[in-house]
Amino acid sequence: MPCACAWITGAGTGAPLCSYDFQPKEEPLAVVVFLHGVGEHARRYDGFFRLLNSKKIHVVTYDCVGHGASDGLPGYIQSFDDVVKDARGVLRRTRERFGGGVPIVLCGQSFGGLVAATVAAMEGAEGDGALDGLVLTAASVDVHWTPVLRAQAAVGAALAAAAPKARWVPAVRLEDMTSDAATLESYASDPYVQLGGVRCKTAYEILRGFRSLRNRYQSVRCPLLVLHGGDDACADKNAARRLVSEALSSTKEYVEFAGMHHLILQEPGSDAVQARVVDFIENVARSNSRRRSMHSSSSSLRSRL
Repeated sequence: MPCACAWITGAGTGAPLCSYDFQPKEEPLAVVVFLHGVGEHARRYDGFFRLLNSKKIHVVTYDCVGHGASDGLPGYIQSFDDVVKDARGVLRRTRERFGGGVPIVLCGQSFGGLVAATVAAMEGAEGDGALDGLVLTAASVDVHWTPVLRAQAAVGAALAAAAPKARWVPAVRLEDMTSDAATLESYASDPYVQLGGVRCKTAYEILRGFRSLRNRYQSVRCPLLVLHGGDDACADKNAARRLVSEALSSTKEYVEFAGMHHLILQEPGSDAVQARVVDFIENVARSNSRRRSMHSSSSSLRSRL
């Protein structure tokens, strides 16, 4: 199950991005495009990707601008919109590469879930058929907007303009990511994981992303699976539930895993989470196969008539 690395140019940021291909030994039944969270990188999920490969699922992923091996000031996001364009560019290239015969499932973790949900909403609003499924794990799709937070957001806009690259915004506490010491040590000791404060501009762009997505939930129309840790103190579970409730997907499900935290694909118990993702993708692949078979039978009947 080889992993191939290549450099691509971001469709929005224009930055050199490090992309990775995890290829199964057999012809793929589906392709996953995976988006990681803020402060981390794609290769944190190698074990998950290998599992998907063992189930005949191809994985395409990349390090977001300013993350991992990709270009850019570490942890700095100039424009949420450009990050979304980068993701849509990878999705478009993936569809062109596989020719439409293999279903494409977009999967996003944490901030990657915000980007993935935004992409899915845009695809749904435009009637684009490039997305066959959406999986969100521990997705940070919004926050509970208290008056205090609204005031802080207003200050954040000023800070983003005055000191965009300063790491003045408090980050999520590391101990809130997981209660498992081994997972925490692996995360904290990873040289590509960025610890400490969030850059002012990055934090402001994430808030812009929340606002942008909030009124688009009904534009999510593809099959949807949302997975959350019951003890996740980093992402707003209520916002994830609202997204599932309002999405117009023909099939949609919200699943909460008791006792799990934010690193839902890495901490103990992740086997059950990953199994739900595999089941969802396999169901998408079966549905896609049935549609192709029905279309082929219909075309054959019309040709005989």
